[in-house]
Amino acid sequence: MDPRYVRKETEIRVALLKLLETTPISDISTTALCKEAGISRNTFYCHYPSPAALLETIENEFIDLIVGIVDSTIDSDYESLLRQICQTMLDNRKLASLLLSDNGNRRFLERMVGTMHSQIMTHWTKSGIALDVDDLQQILFADHALLLLHAAGAPLHHRITVERKKHARSRNGVEGALVQARGVIFCAKV
Repeated sequence: MDPRYVRKETEIRVALLKLLETTPISDISTTALCKEAGISRNTFYCHYPSPAALLETIENEFIDLIVGIVDSTIDSDYESLLRQICQTMLDNRKLASLLLSDNGNRRFLERMVGTMHSQIMTHWTKSGIALDVDDLQQILFADHALLLLHAAGAPLHHRITVERKKHARSRNGVEGALVQARGVIFCAKV
């Protein structure tokens, strides 16, 4: 790939992330982004159709990073999976915080959790875990939402409170792993 193209791509991305620190994506114009990046509108349009499309590309790359972790770790224990996701969120804290902030796309968290949720649900269902699918879905959604919000250091107003249904049944140590996972969430930031 042409090094000039790669350099401009980097400049555009850095400029968008800088603008997102103070401005909602809906208020970032192509003109403002080009000014921040020091490029022409034509150069920008060679890369992306809009600032929102650029943000979606960045979001997709971040989701792909998390999906890669899930794919490579899903056969190990649930605690290891959550630890690796937490570590990735912490390693990329600034980006994750911007993506989860009020200035980012409000659907990002939903897309990220939904993607992880689908992967893990499919794996658990194929593995024959004896909890019913509705219970597994509630557990996974609650744990992943809390994990992502906490690990990214999202502002307090983004945090959610989720009451998990207590499960009388416990198969394959799933409940114990989920209790441990809850501890990982709150220890990851220390």
